[in-house]
Amino acid sequence: MLESLKSKVEEGELDYDEILKLQTIQGWIFRYSTQHRQKMAEKSVDMLGATKDVERFSTEQLINFLRTKNLYLNNNDYGKIRDERVTSFDFLQLTREILCAEP
Repeated sequence: MLESLKSKVEEGELDYDEILKLQTIQGWIFRYSTQHRQKMAEKSVDMLGATKDVERFSTEQLINFLRTKNLYLNNNDYGKIRDERVTSFDFLQLTREILCAEP
């Protein structure tokens, strides 16, 4: 895409100043992903903290429970929970800081 924009500059369709710097776009993506991660972490912590029965869930029960919530998790995420054998007790020990941290 960047190359396409550069060619438009060369053709005179755009001014060079009209093209955003790659660093600016990366900053936007980082900010958006950080905000999204924080929102999802808060949502999952709040949702799980309010659910007493979750404390006794096995790994599979936890995965099934999480699937019913709108947490934007994908099969890879559930696979990691399964591979690490995360139980609901482990999951409830997570904090917003841990969930929001960079991998």
